[in-house]
Amino acid sequence: MEQKLVFYKTLSKVNEDEARFVETNQSQYDEGREYENVQHPYSYDLDIFSTGGLFSYLNRCSTEFGKEALKSSLLQPDVAAIGQRQKAVKELADKVEFRQKLFAYGSIHEGKKTDLEKLKEWIDSKETLIHKTLYLLLMVFPVVTIGSLVYYLIKDSDAAFRIFYSLFVINLIIAFSFAKRITKQLSVSSSVTKILQSYKEQLQLIEEEKFQSDLLKRYQQKLKDGNQSASQLLKQLASLFDYLETIINLLVSILLNGLFLFHIHILYRLGNWKKQHAAKINDWLLLIGEVEALNSFANFSYNNSSFCFPEVSDGPAFRAKDLDIF
Repeated sequence: MEQKLVFYKTLSKVNEDEARFVETNQSQYDEGREYENVQHPYSYDLDIFSTGGLFSYLNRCSTEFGKEALKSSLLQPDVAAIGQRQKAVKELADKVEFRQKLFAYGSIHEGKKTDLEKLKEWIDSKETLIHKTLYLLLMVFPVVTIGSLVYYLIKDSDAAFRIFYSLFVINLIIAFSFAKRITKQLSVSSSVTKILQSYKEQLQLIEEEKFQSDLLKRYQQKLKDGNQSASQLLKQLASLFDYLETIINLLVSILLNGLFLFHIHILYRLGNWKKQHAAKINDWLLLIGEVEALNSFANFSYNNSSFCFPEVSDGPAFRAKDLDIF
């Protein structure tokens, strides 16, 4: 409920900001000053990245990779893809709710740049958390622990209780021996869980929207990973980091690890997820950026519905009508 409240407050602000922009024609969006390049053939001369410049006028990107994609569209446009991009922009121009929600979900979390760096560090690190063979051996302990507890409850056996108590302590010692690895992952989880949730919501919006243009359909296809989607996989990762943070609660941690080696299990699953899917995260985020850049052009088109879309010609052409010759 709290997350929904935050989302709708952010969505309300998105609409208020856009209404103010339409009314005043004054942009309060990022100007992209970091992209200024005096060596570029035209961007510096045209003041694209300045107060009142084209970038701030177009920009409706909530992520760093969205701004990067918009910058690339302005400075290094893919001429061969103009026709496909125009179709995508025309389609997105009419999808006002989709565009606003994508922007709102990406705008919820503050401090995204620092947290994104933490996520990239985690993706790039080569650390293997727990080897499968070791994990399977360790899982014998909780199985016997639970088995001895069940036997004690059924038979009221003192011997079974002593076995249970001893294994409970041993499990805690095993869990404590992994404290350094768990703490290292916690330093990441506390930073990235919220942005993972934002990215998950953005990806889910893209996955579930019904698109007609070929370009947007291709983007959707890229978000499928076997029987699971990119948003589902990011949700899994966020959940694993959330579960790992339960170790901070001492009482819960003692109970879960004494019985199940719970955080060893989460650590193994986290490593397994990383091994299978971490390399794909960057592509998913770049795809969000591409859609955000297209959304920016679509928003411009929606606000200026009388503006035309240039026709793309395969060769050089110049036509004039009623041309006055002096």
